[in-house]
Amino acid sequence: MNNDRIMEKIVYLDELLFELKELAKINKKEFIKSNILTSAAENYLRKALQVVIDLAEDMVSKNRLRTLHIIL
Repeated sequence: MNNDRIMEKIVYLDELLFELKELAKINKKEFIKSNILTSAAENYLRKALQVVIDLAEDMVSKNRLRTLHIIL
């Protein structure tokens, strides 16, 4: 993974976080009543978490770190 690709992911993550901050400005009652708003927040959160996971996997791979497998 090259640095440009990592930066693209970080920029994308920043965009997702911006959208989440915009949703956070909405009145709580209005937000909860709206399926569109709650779905948008869920979607942005899911995408942001996936970017964070991808970045972590890239760091593990790039630095040849071991992964820890936890059995629950």
